[in-house]
Amino acid sequence: MREPLARLTIHFIGGPLALELPPTLHSRLTEFYSPFLTDEPAQARVAFDQRPPVSYNIELCLRITYPEAEGRRVIREPRFELSPDDAGARVKFCTRAFQDADFILRAWAAMLLLPPEGFVFHAAGLVTPAGRGVLVCGRSGSGKSTLAGNLAESPGWSVLSDEMPAVRREPGGWSIGFTPFWGDAEHRMPGTRDARLRGICALEQGDGPALEPMSPADGAALLLGSVTSYEPPPWFADAVLPFAADISRSLPFHRLTVPRSFDAARLAELFDEGGA
Repeated sequence: MREPLARLTIHFIGGPLALELPPTLHSRLTEFYSPFLTDEPAQARVAFDQRPPVSYNIELCLRITYPEAEGRRVIREPRFELSPDDAGARVKFCTRAFQDADFILRAWAAMLLLPPEGFVFHAAGLVTPAGRGVLVCGRSGSGKSTLAGNLAESPGWSVLSDEMPAVRREPGGWSIGFTPFWGDAEHRMPGTRDARLRGICALEQGDGPALEPMSPADGAALLLGSVTSYEPPPWFADAVLPFAADISRSLPFHRLTVPRSFDAARLAELFDEGGA
């Protein structure tokens, strides 16, 4: 007998997202996404189907319904398949734990929801006290989560994500926005959910804080190396290449050197002075 599905709604990219889940997943994801829970109505919905096609050896399926679905492409990765149709996307995936559901939402956002007018990046998304959005890219272990955690405790700063913020093309510029996808920093709902993107940085550890300008070519390479993707097909590269090139011609890029202990107010001054 099918178990009744329970609903929870979380803040998501572009607005609330409703999740309809079996009881076990519901309880675990309610705890996991607790900072992002909301009672606001949601246009997008993820429903977990407990009777998936027998031909696919999986335990749960998902039905994702969202307004931007029309015309999206199929995404295939060794662990899952996302198949868009007129209403949304059918996901074939072996969901064994609540972390798997978060994994699927990350892939859906990165590969279907945002492109070609937006992408998520392996980076920290910050908003300075002056309201300037900054994307801070860096390899794993470079200190993005440490930086984000320190700034989240500093007056005036907002952290949109320490791992996967969303960057989107907007009329007249670019925006950086919140996602519920976090890494090692404490998960928290930011007071500011999005901001105009004013600059992009490559994070390095050292004395400082200090900013060193980067060339547009190096900036584009930084973005291409930081974009989040899942077994990207050729069309994904065709979408992200002009996106990165356009940003690199529009915004300043810097190498950001930050020690483990730093003055958050001084860092804000640097971003204001450097145009980031």
